[in-house]
Amino acid sequence: MSKDFLGYGLEISEANLCNWTGATAHDILWPLYLEIKRDVLSGEVAYGDETTIRELAKGKCILMYLWCFSNKKTKNSVFDYSSRNRESPSEFLADFKNGYLITDQYSGYNEVCKRNNLKRGYCWVHGRRKFHEIVVG
Repeated sequence: MSKDFLGYGLEISEANLCNWTGATAHDILWPLYLEIKRDVLSGEVAYGDETTIRELAKGKCILMYLWCFSNKKTKNSVFDYSSRNRESPSEFLADFKNGYLITDQYSGYNEVCKRNNLKRGYCWVHGRRKFHEIVVG
C-alpha cells in the first residue's frame, strides 16, 4: 500500500499506515466491543477462561494472556488481553454481580467472586482432564 501511495507522490511509511488502520479500527469497533461485553456481563451466568499468548516486546517474547468471557444464552464472547494476575478478571468483571461464574480453578477469580457476590462453578473439561491424567498416567 505504501508503494501505491508513492505512485501518487505521497511518501507514507508502512508503520504509519498500520498505525492509522489500527487507530481507525479501534475507533470504529470499540462501541461494538463494549456492547458485546455488556451483553456477556448482563446474563445470569458468565463463562471465563484464559490462554497464553506470546507477545514480542522490545526484542524479546513476554507471556501475556487472552481472557475469554462468554454468555452461552446469547452466544456472545468477548476477549480481554492482559497479564495473568488477579486484577485482570477483577477489572474486567467489575460490573458482573450476583450471578454464576464458570471457570477453571484459577485463584485469580476468587477476589471478584467474593466482592461481587458471584457463585463459582467449575468447568467440567478441566475436571475431566484430572481423571484422564489418573487413568492414562
